[in-house]
Amino acid sequence: METTTDGPTSAPEPSTPSLHHALSPAILRVPLVALLLALVALLPACDGTNIFTGEIVEFEPEEQDDEGEGEETIVNGGGFFDFVRQGTLLDSDDERLRFRWADGAELRLQLGDGVTARERAAFRRGVEEVARAGGPEIRIVTSRPNIVVEALAADDYRELDETRPWSFSRTWVTADRERGITEVDIALQLELDAETLDRAVLHALGHAVGIMGHPAVPGDRHVMAARVPEGTSPPTRFTDLEEQAIRFLYSQGIVPGMTHLELAERAETWTP
Repeated sequence: METTTDGPTSAPEPSTPSLHHALSPAILRVPLVALLLALVALLPACDGTNIFTGEIVEFEPEEQDDEGEGEETIVNGGGFFDFVRQGTLLDSDDERLRFRWADGAELRLQLGDGVTARERAAFRRGVEEVARAGGPEIRIVTSRPNIVVEALAADDYRELDETRPWSFSRTWVTADRERGITEVDIALQLELDAETLDRAVLHALGHAVGIMGHPAVPGDRHVMAARVPEGTSPPTRFTDLEEQAIRFLYSQGIVPGMTHLELAERAETWTP
């Protein structure tokens, strides 16, 4: 499948960012995007949906049961490697890791003009939380980004996916087995309450650093879970399990292209 990754360019970058993947309703008529949205419809319900581009990764959620939302459920007691496996969409022994930034990559996040001071502060908190959890450093910049954020009014945001009223952020990730993640686009709904905003931002940044799936441990409240349990407040910090998964994903010796089995062997001797 054709990748949407942009190649390097020597042209000056504009001071105002634009999403690598256009968000206007007209783009929904493009066959590639229509296919991507159809694939997303197969994923579990999520209040921070994501779309991956580049090589297609097969990912089928478990069938919905009587009480659940059809989410993937972590096995083996919810160990961190099961979280990594499901979060990075490693579904078979011959699958290879692609949802990780390569060592030495400079993560440059640019906030669009529509992102207000309130949302900017939320992204600063989110970037700090990713770093605290052991993820890669993300710099907030004003030019040459590889992570672009745009904020949209509620009605405009709904046009992205009218079928998912619980969604408040969407993340597009371009990645391949050789280079890992190369660029990310994030769309965020404006005028959210404080906790929902912080959770939507952190959920999007979790996707941006490689937790593309939505692992779920029954009874636990993860930032990267598909949805916030009804009647509970949105989590605004990564749980211990999420932190361990991120630290492992960005630990020494983990690189894009590693197989599931290679990662599993590393996990056996890895200490958080």
